[in-house]
Amino acid sequence: YAGLVGETDYRKAAQIIKDGGYATSLTYVDKLCRVIEAWKLTQYDYKGTAPASTSTGALPYLVQVTADRLNVRKGPGTRYDINTAITDRGIYTIVEEQNGWGRLKSGAGWISLAYTKRK
Repeated sequence: YAGLVGETDYRKAAQIIKDGGYATSLTYVDKLCRVIEAWKLTQYDYKGTAPASTSTGALPYLVQVTADRLNVRKGPGTRYDINTAITDRGIYTIVEEQNGWGRLKSGAGWISLAYTKRK
């Protein structure tokens, strides 16, 4: 949804989601915000600075794994299940980036780019 990435105001974020067609209820924004407020869910908001993007805009590109073991996940983040792991410190092709994660050309999944060095 355009405008959602980086939005820190939960009310605005809920409105963007609704306007994007995800929610069909006319009262979606109010209902969601009432739940957030009733359960004080903003206490879990990340207060730090968002990590800088590592993207150079030139895809695909090669990286060498710098960790002894690097999990390959089903999606770009730790909330996704692990498919396998890389244990050879090999060189791999990244075809897509999202929030510090790179999708492997092989189709095996996503790796954290924090444990790689660009070739």
